[in-house]
Amino acid sequence: HVWSKLEASSIDGLKSMTPYLAQFCMSPDHKPYARSSASSCLFSTIFHASNDEEQCDDDEYAIVHQLLDNNVFPALEEAVESLKADVSDLACKETSGFVSASSFSRVEDILNFMSVLGSAAECKGGPYARVGDAIAKFLVELTCTGMAKFSSNREAIELISFTKDGKENPLMNLSAHISILSASAFGNMLSVQNGGPFWRQRITHKTLPTILKALQEQSQSQYPPALGTLAIICHMLCCLPVSVLGGSHVRQFVPTLVAGLVYYSKNTSVVVESEMLSSKASGLLSIVITSLAKMLSNSPDDLTKFMEIIIPSLSLLCASIISNEYIPIQVLVLQCLELATKHPHARNTAQREKEQVVAVLSALVDHPSSIIRHTAVQVRNVWYSTL
Repeated sequence: HVWSKLEASSIDGLKSMTPYLAQFCMSPDHKPYARSSASSCLFSTIFHASNDEEQCDDDEYAIVHQLLDNNVFPALEEAVESLKADVSDLACKETSGFVSASSFSRVEDILNFMSVLGSAAECKGGPYARVGDAIAKFLVELTCTGMAKFSSNREAIELISFTKDGKENPLMNLSAHISILSASAFGNMLSVQNGGPFWRQRITHKTLPTILKALQEQSQSQYPPALGTLAIICHMLCCLPVSVLGGSHVRQFVPTLVAGLVYYSKNTSVVVESEMLSSKASGLLSIVITSLAKMLSNSPDDLTKFMEIIIPSLSLLCASIISNEYIPIQVLVLQCLELATKHPHARNTAQREKEQVVAVLSALVDHPSSIIRHTAVQVRNVWYSTL
């Protein structure tokens, strides 16, 4: 292994480069592929760094702490203030115009970089894991409450405020789109396949109370599910096995997942309009459908009592999303419809919905995309042959 052959002086030299790598990763002046490579270099440096910090009583000298204090949080505070000013200006104009793409992307880039530090710290373990845990909790609190405080010696950062309009119509509310940024950053942490089997279980245990509290509060309202919270549970369903997440927690996530599916299926035209604000809402729809497909494959029993809602919603999505821009989403929806026919306890529901589903699938045979046409024919044949 190349890292085992490096002398201590070489590793110290690499560690001294981390502030510059951090600045490079968060700078919008560089190409995405170059920044991604810099992130990989920084991840490897943290992951393979020596554990000299373990000999110190004060954890403040750890690499990740230094990067957070000197690079990440100053940049995040500045970017959030810039984004909030743009959002305020847009609200004052009372138009459906664009917020500055640079301020939106700037916050997204910093939060994503923060997730790189968090996953590297978690994979490294030891004293670093405490910093990784704090980053995970920060991202989740920022998503679920709009505000989070990383440590006692730092001011809380308020990313968004949840207004009545944002709760009623989240697809067309910029603050709701912004909440997806921190949720996606948390999802990036969970998706890292390194560092052993236990760190995901630990951050799941540490962040679940905040998530479940948000789900409980939202279940008592008549509003659609908050996009940020919906994104977090979908990332957890996609990235974590049931053995880590826990069957009871999966069942607590399902009502919000289904509510998100229903909301999207009834507002497909709004999804297209929301592209004026950002692509985050349509991206979230992909994650919602992917989570549903995973559950239909791996834990269908948890969806049994919702199948009479799920099948019509999938059928409505199929009929409504016809733009070529959404072909990947439509393929996922078709796959879910095929998986629905295999559900062990939903045969009666599927038979009731068969006529409507087959009509929708037949209409897709004339879709301009050959991928959609072939997939629709395949799924229609499954509905004909198995029900």
